[in-house]
Amino acid sequence: MINQEAIKQNCSLIVKGETQDKGNLYLGNLNSIEEENLKSKSIKAVITAARGVNTTIKNVNHYVIEADDDENFQIIQHFQKAIKFIEQNLKSTNVLVHCFAGVSRSATIVCAYLMKIEK
Repeated sequence: MINQEAIKQNCSLIVKGETQDKGNLYLGNLNSIEEENLKSKSIKAVITAARGVNTTIKNVNHYVIEADDDENFQIIQHFQKAIKFIEQNLKSTNVLVHCFAGVSRSATIVCAYLMKIEK
């Protein structure tokens, strides 16, 4: 049986910040951008890595990457801007990176960020 509540709140902490209100990096699926989830985790910056997600998120700095869920999509071309967005926003808030399922496009962006900061 599928746990619908787990799917609804599918948002994992990847990098723990200094406080609850800033420096925390989350990885999630499409449902993780629900207002209740963003508020509960003090997330005020979001990267959407999915084509066709026409969502306006109130009171959130939102960067959209029109990324296809296709092995031939060149997501690498978005790494520099996405990493800069994450770095700048982690200084003042928490950041969520998501796509539809939270396992390919968004995870790839988070991995690129982690490789840069860990060198």
